Amino acid sequence: EVEQIDPMILGMFRKQAPERLETLRTAREKGDMDKVIRVVHSLKPQLVAIDAERYAPLCAAITSVEARVDQATFDRMLDEFQVQVERTLRELKD
Repeated sequence: EVEQIDPMILGMFRKQAPERLETLRTAREKGDMDKVIRVVHSLKPQLVAIDAERYAPLCAAITSVEARVDQATFDRMLDEFQVQVERTLRELKD
């Protein structure tokens, strides 16, 4: 059984996520990793409320101090994050 997600959280996510993803993409292109982390942090509460199992570990991994030690791994995690957020947006279109 799927838990009911707070409609306010869903509304905020639907409204903010596309813009936040665009900000994330731009920050990544510019190599602004501090901004990348801020964007992930800003989406984390909504994402965890929507799907904690999917997002809690991913957000924690991306925002951990160790994440940035290996750029290739960090990039893969960010790619995964973007794909998952886009998927969640599509799933919540209804």
